[in-house]
Amino acid sequence: MLRELAAGDTRTISELARAGACSYDSAVKHIILMREAGLVMQGRGSLYQIPPHFLPSPGQPQVDFGHCLLRFNAGN
Repeated sequence: MLRELAAGDTRTISELARAGACSYDSAVKHIILMREAGLVMQGRGSLYQIPPHFLPSPGQPQVDFGHCLLRFNAGN
């Protein structure tokens, strides 16, 4: 889900569930936890995104949250 959001676009929970290959209910639980941890924020309506100040630079395969660094495999 975070890899999907790292592109900088907003996504619905349904889109994130598909990207994470999980059920809608499971995606909701994950989003709630990530929102509480400050990893994602809710935008307009039910659209979620990574806060802009955490977004990676173009071409960077990682998201730096300050307290953790997420690296994404280029081939996945």
